[in-house]
Amino acid sequence: MFTMIKPYIIGGVGILIAVLFASTMYFINATSDAKVEAAGFQSDLSALQSKVEERNAEIKRDAANQATVGVERAKTNQQFLDSKRSVEGFKGREAILRAKPELTEKMINKSFANFADEISCATGDATPCK
Repeated sequence: MFTMIKPYIIGGVGILIAVLFASTMYFINATSDAKVEAAGFQSDLSALQSKVEERNAEIKRDAANQATVGVERAKTNQQFLDSKRSVEGFKGREAILRAKPELTEKMINKSFANFADEISCATGDATPCK
């Protein structure tokens, strides 16, 4: 009876050895692939960290620029309010404008020259800037 089962036992042991060998090779390849992936993840991580550092530096620069813009906006707002008060002070004096058109023209030209200088400064021409 053992002679009849002997080929099946030998075949089963052979299959068992083949399965163990295949699983061992699979796990060896899987761990080496995992090491390669880990190295790839490390390089990706370092690249992402450098990008995060760049973005943090940009955020700091933007915050400083925003503070500068806020100060400039406050100055401009104050200048606007001062100009508005000045113009409102001239209400009711239209008769003077009609009586002295040359003076009105000079004031308009002076105001336009100041405006043109401000625009030049804002666009990068530093010659007329004060």
